[in-house]
Amino acid sequence: MGMKIAHLDPEGGGTVREHLEKGRELEVAGKYKDAEKIYRSLIKRKLPAEQAFNRLMIVLRKEKEYLKEMAVINNAIEIFQAGQPKTKHKAQSKIHKLSLSLGKSTGLI
Repeated sequence: MGMKIAHLDPEGGGTVREHLEKGRELEVAGKYKDAEKIYRSLIKRKLPAEQAFNRLMIVLRKEKEYLKEMAVINNAIEIFQAGQPKTKHKAQSKIHKLSLSLGKSTGLI
């Protein structure tokens, strides 16, 4: 799993971790739309959002919102690629192949 998240959340009170835990509780209760709102707010605030992206993709899959899920996947790829140093062509090619494969497996391509 990634880094531990305990940064303070400047807008919602509490920590990012607490918001992620609340989102997970809502998921378990079947309140996917409410969980989605929490994850989207964390992503929108540019907080450490790797886990928020992961949980949001899972929620959208459970809701059978495949087009929204694909948009989140593409957004996450763009954001995390922008934060990485330039990679070699081979790595970029692999990312492209994985994206195409995912798109085909979900029926979006």
